Amino acid sequence: MSKQANTTLLALISKKPVVTSVMDYMPLACCTVLYKTVSKILCERLKPLLPNIVGKMLQVYNFPPQFKSWLMGCITSTWFSVKINGSTTGFFKGASGLRQGDPLSPFIFVMNDLMIFVRGDSPSVKAVSDSLDLFAQMSGLRANPDRTNIYMGSIGDGVRDSILRDTGYVEGTFPFRYLGVPLNEGKLNKPMFVDLLNKYWCATLLIPKGVHKLLTKFYRNFLWNSEEGKRKMVLKSWASCYAPYQEGGYNIKEILSWNKCIMCKWIWAIEIKSDGMWSAWNYKYNIKTVGFWTMDIKPHHSEGWRSILMVRNELITRAGSIENAKQILTRSVQAEKLNLSLLYENFREKASKISWARGVWNRTVLPKHGFIMVLAMQGKLATADKLNQKGQCIWLGMRERTGNMRKELKWIARNQKRRHWKARWFSSSLTAIVYCLWEERNNRIFRDEEHCTAYILRHIQYVFSVRLLYVTHPKYKDEVVGYLNA
Repeated sequence: MSKQANTTLLALISKKPVVTSVMDYMPLACCTVLYKTVSKILCERLKPLLPNIVGKMLQVYNFPPQFKSWLMGCITSTWFSVKINGSTTGFFKGASGLRQGDPLSPFIFVMNDLMIFVRGDSPSVKAVSDSLDLFAQMSGLRANPDRTNIYMGSIGDGVRDSILRDTGYVEGTFPFRYLGVPLNEGKLNKPMFVDLLNKYWCATLLIPKGVHKLLTKFYRNFLWNSEEGKRKMVLKSWASCYAPYQEGGYNIKEILSWNKCIMCKWIWAIEIKSDGMWSAWNYKYNIKTVGFWTMDIKPHHSEGWRSILMVRNELITRAGSIENAKQILTRSVQAEKLNLSLLYENFREKASKISWARGVWNRTVLPKHGFIMVLAMQGKLATADKLNQKGQCIWLGMRERTGNMRKELKWIARNQKRRHWKARWFSSSLTAIVYCLWEERNNRIFRDEEHCTAYILRHIQYVFSVRLLYVTHPKYKDEVVGYLNA
């Protein structure tokens, strides 16, 4: 392969605010479009054979000479240039192999970041170290001592010193990050969890109470549009917001219940003995002969395994017995996978169903319109002139009894089941009216802005028409336009 096609541009990105050495830069390899194309073609050809290619030579599959030529050309003809301050500098040949970001890398070599877990004793560490040395002799790929650390937990000083002396690696300190996730020798504390809130979901550990409280605060502030340090009126209890639409809530997942529900995936993997090595390892070293459903939580168990057993205990308690717990998991399986939404129903708190939910929550209704309509139906809107005793509200001089709106929504809900087109359109118009009147009321009180009745009616018609035309099937568009113009 020519130098022009196989040249890589190295962009140096600083890893620290203040750079003092070359090691403070992270090289980002940018390959040419032509090389990426050839490499991608090779990858697509290798994908179907990848499960069988491990441990066998490439020649066994009798790849054509052109394929072998391309593959070896990608590996042996690499060239690099370094981009510094926007300018390309230097042009030198690569010493070995593929580059970071190359589509072929996962198929040919182990990725750059590699973590090896070893039993905490000198013979085990020495066996792994000898294997790495043997690999380096055969492949020419050797671990960089400056970028390699060894982490040890719950190990005596004598064994620790022996391991460091034999390997020559520098001991790292906990916590440290691997692929952006903080890792610790013990239980993750609240500050470590906080770093994960915006990027990851906890599928392997139970969320601590402090983290649960913080997550709930994020949810609540977003829903009620609150700002940090400023109090704002809450119009509805937070517990009722967790309920599904049919029970008068906003279908928000309760954090702890959802966390436990996700962790049931590991319980199901244990039950059906799936997930390969993970399941087999736990059966051999954790479960042994006592049985997963009856084993006790031991002090030496890892935090992750203790979390799984705690969720198992709660599932058994809610189900009433081990057999019932197994049946709950089995009934939640669809297409050979655990359906978390079905399983969640066994963890959340239930509430009474309402008869008018389908009249508010359907595809013709904007979510923000449905949000306000639920508050109005439940008498939760913070209107100073609300007359709870008489069950009526006064908005802009117009009186409307909530009982009348409830009857209208019940009619909509009944006809929704028959997919009545008038019911869908009427639900959209009714919720749009309530929302736009509420919006006008707030503009007058908080912004000192007042619009005439004609403007308000035009605005309601516009909002309703745009939504209706957006969700209507093309073959019914003419009928909708005629209905709107009537």
